Amino acid sequence: MSNIGISRHEIEFLFRNAKFNLEQIENIGEICKVLGKYLFVDRTILDARANKDIGLSYLQRTVENHIITEMQHQNANRKKEIYYYQLGMGGQYLLDKAEENYFNINILAGREMKSRILTFNYFALEKGHDITFRYGQDKKHRFFFCKGGIICYYPKNIKEMEIIRILIKKFTEDDVVPRIEEIREKFNFIPIDKDLLDIGYKTKTILD
Repeated sequence: MSNIGISRHEIEFLFRNAKFNLEQIENIGEICKVLGKYLFVDRTILDARANKDIGLSYLQRTVENHIITEMQHQNANRKKEIYYYQLGMGGQYLLDKAEENYFNINILAGREMKSRILTFNYFALEKGHDITFRYGQDKKHRFFFCKGGIICYYPKNIKEMEIIRILIKKFTEDDVVPRIEEIREKFNFIPIDKDLLDIGYKTKTILD
């Protein structure tokens, strides 16, 4: 494959022409669906949300074909054996072709934004919450819609009332504006009371 990326045609060729075996297709598909939902993960979150241990060989094959992106934790010149994953363009093409729902990580997401996503993923896993596709997600990753009408949010980044104003605008139809009380009845606001995880300010992609 090209060392600068992969095209929609190449993705279709890999999967339609069965260049991966059926087990590989199943596992690569599962990896992409997890990343399309949880956006930025480490191995712990990836395995937990896939409900199985994802083999290293599947991850390597998926990275090598530019379907996902792998990053290694790094601060200054010191690296750690900690790896992070997010959906690559090839993974987006694949999920498009499969007609699967997925979210896009903010293209300008830097250290803090990605740390918020990863920290939320741990918070949600620990508290038993799970992301929903029903309402979309905040483009700045300050709050997260979860199943059961739960909204997990970072109080230092956005206040509950700011979210409510966003939701009022979102749910206004034909000039019918929902009341604040209606929003509060519909959603349960839960602050994320977890320190942000350090993901390394020099963290970068391993394979370009």
